[in-house]
Amino acid sequence: MVAASAVKNIAAILNDTGLTTHAPGPNGLIGGYDVKLTATGAEVIIPDGITFDEAVAINEEAQKGDGIEKIEDDGTVILTDQAYELMHRLMGYDVKCFHPKDSDILAKKLKELYERFRKKYL
Repeated sequence: MVAASAVKNIAAILNDTGLTTHAPGPNGLIGGYDVKLTATGAEVIIPDGITFDEAVAINEEAQKGDGIEKIEDDGTVILTDQAYELMHRLMGYDVKCFHPKDSDILAKKLKELYERFRKKYL
């Protein structure tokens, strides 16, 4: 589904179709938004009844449900206390914040810890 959506969006931009759809992270924003896709990129469409800032705030609050407290301007991801404590307690994953450049290393470590957890408890 993710790949199909990405291909659809890329094709809409390359072919300058003006497709209106929903897309994650348009123009570097946190969360998903309705957008119009043209050769110049993604134009965010904000629903009637809310402001752009309110839409951003909704998405920033929603990311907490995915365990992300905040994403700093430099891209550093800060986990919620609940996500950090759960992963630390269950698997020994002792990472409260990380930068995307470190994702490969952290993903390998998390995979190792999960495999230990899975073998022991699942």
